[in-house]
Amino acid sequence: MLGILGEPTVATFASLSKDGRRHTFRRCLVEDEPIEFDGVFEWQCCRAVYTFGLFMEHLNGDEAAQQLIQEARCVFYEENTFVMSSNWLDQFLNNRLGDGEKPASVESLVRHITVQVDRRYCNATDLAPSLLDVFRITNPERISLEILDRGVPDGRDFATQETIKMISGVVRDLIDYFGRRLTVSKVTFSDDDFKDGLTTYPADFCDIKSYWNLPTKRTREKALKGQVSFEELMQIQIEEWTDRSFDPYPLNAVDDVRS
Repeated sequence: MLGILGEPTVATFASLSKDGRRHTFRRCLVEDEPIEFDGVFEWQCCRAVYTFGLFMEHLNGDEAAQQLIQEARCVFYEENTFVMSSNWLDQFLNNRLGDGEKPASVESLVRHITVQVDRRYCNATDLAPSLLDVFRITNPERISLEILDRGVPDGRDFATQETIKMISGVVRDLIDYFGRRLTVSKVTFSDDDFKDGLTTYPADFCDIKSYWNLPTKRTREKALKGQVSFEELMQIQIEEWTDRSFDPYPLNAVDDVRS
């Protein structure tokens, strides 16, 4: 473990400046590629998590050691990018890797996260409720929401339309809450890759966040004449789908999560 830290003793490492310690933790705990979380198994296969486990094993004990663990934990969560299906998000936020006395919550540390809406791994009725956990993330720099499926990139296929309809209400509120920090994409896989369970590559990405823009008066006029683009049609459809009387989740659900 001392070889990883690059110092002869833990005390020597602890005597470095905070920036110096953070530089070392960054070298050991930050991955070049996004870390895919799908439960305990994925953690066991992640180099950064394995290294963190070594820190936990050798830095236990006094208050100074606990401080080092918390510094390492902050680097791990703040500087990595995480990707997971929406049904794993609650477990990820509750995982508290490196739990100790009064650790900062995962929700407050995570800066970059991709949440995937994937009906292969989440029941249709659970799609919208599972996305409510996104509201728990308090200091994100970027949240990427991805709808994974086959079909066509812009989402005009039936399966993607069905998914968008089911999650349209909660996505509307996520956009309102996080603004520019949130992106929404359709991620299209080939039939074979989709059947094989791939979640990260290869795939085509299409930005569909504009579908949640309110339709303009001009768009409504064009719709009456059948002259709207697919993007404009989606804006009209989502406005209808997100009518408060037809929300796919309880009206107070977002407030419950935020509180």
